[in-house]
Amino acid sequence: MTVFTAESTASSRHPQDWGRAVAAALNSLVAQSQHADTDLNTSELFGADLTLHIDELADGARLTLTWTKTDPPTVD
Repeated sequence: MTVFTAESTASSRHPQDWGRAVAAALNSLVAQSQHADTDLNTSELFGADLTLHIDELADGARLTLTWTKTDPPTVD
């Protein structure tokens, strides 16, 4: 199992303004997966479940995306 986590901040507390922060965190997840010491590729994000956690900040919000990728079973 491989866990990738990325966070980004938004300068607004309004959810309709969080698109860039989510996109930045998602881009970071993709970059992490491409540099992982596994055979991950970005197409593995299709159909994957991501966890989004939102923390309130004084002047906006911190958005954290987590992707837990299960390793394929090994064949003996």
